Amino acid sequence: MSIVRVTGGVDTHADVHVAAAIDHNGGVLGIESFLTNEAGYESLAGWLAGFGPVNRVGVEGTGSYGVGLARFLAAEMRNIDRTLTALIGDTAPSLLALYGLGPDTAASLLVAAGDNPERLHSERAWAHLCGVTPIPASSGKVTRYRLNRGGDRNANAALYRIVLTRMSSHDQTRSYVTRRRAEGLNTAEIMRCLKRYVARQVYKHLPVAA
Repeated sequence: MSIVRVTGGVDTHADVHVAAAIDHNGGVLGIESFLTNEAGYESLAGWLAGFGPVNRVGVEGTGSYGVGLARFLAAEMRNIDRTLTALIGDTAPSLLALYGLGPDTAASLLVAAGDNPERLHSERAWAHLCGVTPIPASSGKVTRYRLNRGGDRNANAALYRIVLTRMSSHDQTRSYVTRRRAEGLNTAEIMRCLKRYVARQVYKHLPVAA
């Protein structure tokens, strides 16, 4: 099952806010106007969520016309994170202990696992599902691999976000990146290795019944 990841943008005004929803490819899913009150904010949030899981929402004028909506959405996201954390805790209690995983990335990975139980018979099968098994791209005497563009794109995107987090703030990962760059690997190649490593870690924490 393919899940549409939604990004919202809101042009704020005194009486109405105009919201747009786009998919991960930049395609417009819809444009709608909402009143600038609590009921309008709830309607706007529900309208966006109707297209699929919301990745982020950009709000214009958060210091003026958009301040009320921005506060409402921030509170909504906190509530969603709490709910997701509880559900993840019931399904895969140790998953969120992995560095760089938040409720959104963990949920994306669990959805991929739950939608494809027949493909989880091994760690390699899970990696293939996530699109992180290496594809040979050697030339002559140079051995190279390239990123796999197949698999579940939402799970792959979750691994990408985890790797970005680790590359920026995880000492062990930062040391690994420095060492592999010294060995001649470029950023894309290093990220391929890291995504494969994270997929291996995640597999150990997936529910056995998945």
